[in-house]
Amino acid sequence: MANPNPAFKLRKEGKLREAEKVAREYLEKDPENEWNKKALGWVIFEKLKNALKRQRRLNKWNKFAIREFLRLNIPTPDILYTNILKVLLRFYKKGDNSALFQIYNFLKNFTIESIFKAEDFLRRRKGRIQANSLVESLASALAHHALNMKDVEALEFTLNWIEQIETKFPDNLNLPYYRARILIELNQPDKAIPILQRLTAIKNDWHLWGYLGIAYEKLDPEKALPYLCKAVITPKDPYLTIRFRIALAKTLFKLGKYTEGSSEVKYVSKLLEIRKLPPKEELEQLKQDPNFKQDAPEELPQSFYEEYAKNVEPDYSHLDLVHGIVVDVNPEKRKTAFVENGIIYLADWNHFPELENVRKGQKVDIRVLKRKNYFGIVKKVEKIHEFNPEEFPLVVGVWTRDQQNKERGFFYSANYKRIPIPANEVEGLTDDINDIVIGVRLFTYRSFERRRWKNKELYFNPKVMKEKEKEIIIPMKAKIKYVDPEKKYYIAETENQEQVFIPGQVMNQDAMEGYEFEFEVYEGFDRKKKNRSFRALKVLKKLSPST
Repeated sequence: MANPNPAFKLRKEGKLREAEKVAREYLEKDPENEWNKKALGWVIFEKLKNALKRQRRLNKWNKFAIREFLRLNIPTPDILYTNILKVLLRFYKKGDNSALFQIYNFLKNFTIESIFKAEDFLRRRKGRIQANSLVESLASALAHHALNMKDVEALEFTLNWIEQIETKFPDNLNLPYYRARILIELNQPDKAIPILQRLTAIKNDWHLWGYLGIAYEKLDPEKALPYLCKAVITPKDPYLTIRFRIALAKTLFKLGKYTEGSSEVKYVSKLLEIRKLPPKEELEQLKQDPNFKQDAPEELPQSFYEEYAKNVEPDYSHLDLVHGIVVDVNPEKRKTAFVENGIIYLADWNHFPELENVRKGQKVDIRVLKRKNYFGIVKKVEKIHEFNPEEFPLVVGVWTRDQQNKERGFFYSANYKRIPIPANEVEGLTDDINDIVIGVRLFTYRSFERRRWKNKELYFNPKVMKEKEKEIIIPMKAKIKYVDPEKKYYIAETENQEQVFIPGQVMNQDAMEGYEFEFEVYEGFDRKKKNRSFRALKVLKKLSPST
């Protein structure tokens, strides 16, 4: 149905003043009409969008327009709400912190289910980078506002929002980080500590160590000291750590280390004076403490922080324990790859030098962080097991020497594709043998490469097993169905329509299509057709030409 309000058409033509005048007239006549409300709402959005192009900050008229839009009470969800919130986020990214207050005032009147549409939860991809959804961006903006204002009502509202959104985006690490910081501000450090400990295992960041120290400072100053020391020595710019240094000074006073605490107070006061920042109330309180040492050094030595910080390690106990098997050892890149249930996990030798001596097939217990459904990162090595090839199944098949390169050959067996095995690795092999039955310990795993899954094999301890020849090599009758023009290979077919591949060097007699022979064959695997096939080793006798 066509909309009777002409303000929509005027707005699309760029005549905002006329559109606003008409929209207000129609709204005054029928204030309960939904279309009249939307007509004025779209005009307000266009004015805000134009303001975003001209200015970096919201002026008082823009803020009045936002309040007027909220008073319209347009039914939710509606794209108008989404568009105006996007404009406010853009103002915030330009550096206008007053936009945070507008976002908070905008959202506190609604619930997540009422204001957002399904597309607001979708993430956008910018090239190779996946950007956060609108809902995630708004949650971060709300957290910034609540933490800056330190208003209890804003903190509790934001905490409730983040808890709901976090369940929809479990891979977003910013949401639990903000949740932990809000819990600290609400004097609930006991709830913040396990959140921060889980995050330190995922991301080794000095912010996390610092806030973990602040949380412990309220409960157990002895535990807080190493975390705060770790936080203050990590960044190169000391001005970034002023908050953590103040918490460190308070912790030192609580532990009775008054000289060290006084030195930290003096150093932070000096940093504030250099940057011409106002003095902190907490520092002034420490200076008034009767235990404050006026003769304390101006700065603590770096060794003091390092002595405590060296005992700080991330807590990996909550990460998944994986019994991985080494599938690749790369000395050039100094990395080791493990596999478990089709997921590849990488470990860097710079972090785990003990992995330099492991070999393929060895089992290692590792704590891992899964990044995707096919890839993860090793965070901790728990135990390296002794290599035992007997744990893998023994597969018996035929090793065939490559006629172009005598130093290598290929292993063929039922249910397994062709596996290249060098001749010098086959135990008991003599130089004059081209085809022989061998036994191999095989480990098969799945790997995600080039956007698809592949089955790959590792082999161990290949050795000659002549006693298994009668089980593997069998006689079989087959008719020639195809002859290669250069006679490099032949294809035969049995009575059961099973194909037999005959290498050119095996066929020692004249053969044409329809000729029937008896061969010695063994079972293999056809990679193209993905089913079993047979490969001829020897021509036993020629039975007859085709009749």
